[in-house]
Amino acid sequence: MTKQYKWTVKLCLLTPLLLIVAVFAMGAGHGTYIPAMGLFPFGMLGVLFQDRISVPFIVIAILQYPFYGFVVDKANSSRQLRLSLLAILLTHIVVATLIIKLTGENWR
Repeated sequence: MTKQYKWTVKLCLLTPLLLIVAVFAMGAGHGTYIPAMGLFPFGMLGVLFQDRISVPFIVIAILQYPFYGFVVDKANSSRQLRLSLLAILLTHIVVATLIIKLTGENWR
């Protein structure tokens, strides 16, 4: 089963490391939120809607990269793999850019 979900497992292991980087950069509210917005744009959507980071969006952030891995693992052909990687990459970049532009660097 692990072989079937190779990227899901790898990205599940990478997620806590990226979360540590993002939280460390936040500096208990005195740092910058740009790494969190760039690494976890779907988890940071809460800052646009609620002006804060809430628990449901933290859960979304934790599940974001495993979901990416699951989508990649489910690609059956090299064409589907390329399309899924391109869709993930473009969606991630667009959402991250929008959040950074709409909230600004010094979001509080």
